[in-house]
Amino acid sequence: METRNGRISNEAELSRRAFLTAATMASVGVVGAISGCSPKTDSSTSQGAATGAFATLPSSWDKEADVVVLGGGAAGLSAAIQAATDGASVIVLEKAPSTGGTSALSAAVIHAADTPQQKEFSNSKNDTTEKFEQWLLACGEGMVDPVLIKDYAAHAKDHIAELVELGAEFNHLYAPSPVPYVSQDLMAERIHYFSNPKFKDINGGAQLTETLREGAEAAGAKIECEITAEHLFVDVEKGVVGVSAKQGSSTIAVKAKKGVIIATSSYDHNEDMCRAFNPQGLWDLSLPQMLASAQTNTGDGIRMGIEVGADLAGFIGSLDMSMPLMSGAMGSEGMPQNVLFVNGNAQRFVAEDSTYGYISRAYFQQESQLQHPCYVIVDSSPTPGMDGSETTRFASLLFGSTPEEAVSSGQWLKGETIEDLAAAIEVNPDALKATVDRWNTAIATGADVDYGRRDAAFLGPLSTGPYYAARLTSFSLGTNGGLKINVEAQVIDVNGDPIPHLYAAGLASGGWIGPYYPSSGIALMGCLHWGRKAGKNAAAEQVG
Repeated sequence: METRNGRISNEAELSRRAFLTAATMASVGVVGAISGCSPKTDSSTSQGAATGAFATLPSSWDKEADVVVLGGGAAGLSAAIQAATDGASVIVLEKAPSTGGTSALSAAVIHAADTPQQKEFSNSKNDTTEKFEQWLLACGEGMVDPVLIKDYAAHAKDHIAELVELGAEFNHLYAPSPVPYVSQDLMAERIHYFSNPKFKDINGGAQLTETLREGAEAAGAKIECEITAEHLFVDVEKGVVGVSAKQGSSTIAVKAKKGVIIATSSYDHNEDMCRAFNPQGLWDLSLPQMLASAQTNTGDGIRMGIEVGADLAGFIGSLDMSMPLMSGAMGSEGMPQNVLFVNGNAQRFVAEDSTYGYISRAYFQQESQLQHPCYVIVDSSPTPGMDGSETTRFASLLFGSTPEEAVSSGQWLKGETIEDLAAAIEVNPDALKATVDRWNTAIATGADVDYGRRDAAFLGPLSTGPYYAARLTSFSLGTNGGLKINVEAQVIDVNGDPIPHLYAAGLASGGWIGPYYPSSGIALMGCLHWGRKAGKNAAAEQVG
């Protein structure tokens, strides 16, 4: 277990002056910017009362364990499994009535390279963790921590194996959609689709979190729901020693003899934090965008870390999908060849076959600048080798209906000509015709010279009316960014030092997702990896 200086953080090495300075800076600065996020504390209860940057140390403890985990999603449950397996007593405090969080709402797909399943069930049998690492770095656009990425990529396969030990099956893999500037040589079928026959009657994400919950309890972890952590208890000589939490109408003190792990997910339902940190996250809170993450994602753990001097990382972008197309999420069989995305100036703005997070970032940038919705447009050309038109197939895939039914329901707008369609979506008709003409001319040569759309099999002209358009909207599963961590999942303070006995995992931690979400399965693997890392290292701490 190493720090950035190559040795284990020792409590004696922590300067009391530096720790107090870091916490005070955070309390006065960043916390002030998000003061509306901080939960109200009953001043009549001394145990939960906050004074300055810290919660007042209690005279007695209501609960205690070696490791206290905040959050019962995939990250927190993974941390609990590892810490309990390594011999620590563990309490998981979950804000909601049940465990799972946003992980339980996911599609339960997990990114990893060089696994036995990849060799057996995919066409990427010779993939390597090094290629996975390079792909993640490329998608990160220089905004991710290379040390975190290297560790994440190298150990992802271990977490697939750990899930198999818990009863999981992975017999279907697929590749992410491309990013125009990322080399195709770095692409591979790495997305592992999770299933567990024991929980076959519930959705995939819930199957995953139930598998982890069962594993945590079997390892000896105690899980308590409807308890909301509010503040960290800090001993300035020892570091983090516990948590102040609300249980019903009472404020309780929970002692962490070895460490606290913050796994409370992100801040996507906290308007104040989104306004302070993440314009795209704020946009996701507005209609007609859809935010589908757990309602409990209000940034509690991130705020608690800030209160004690934690630094932040990765606060840009969201885990967004572009609806109704969801980019290449339908796979090569679903992606229409004659489809364009246009903005309020009737111009293309992105390669339409890109991964959905890349498209969502570009879409957000168009709307935020132009204050006009973007649209996906498609024509009625015959589908090569299939009965019916692209439009008919597209409508069936997206809406389970015919094009005319999609128009009648308001899901699509229609124009017999490009000019008619321009009027329907309220853009300049000459500009839209110029965009379509430019596309048709360019792909006659088999190349998208403007945005680098890649697959020649899906480069088709828009030339056959009637034409249809559907408004693009964002479907979000959360915001990027969290507490800064090192490779041991220790939370780092504003001076660059680990905060003793404090760890973070999953989307409460930052620095391992870049300015857009690169692919399905990245967040869940981050929950598994940093959860396991935090659990292992917290369990290995000396009793405080």
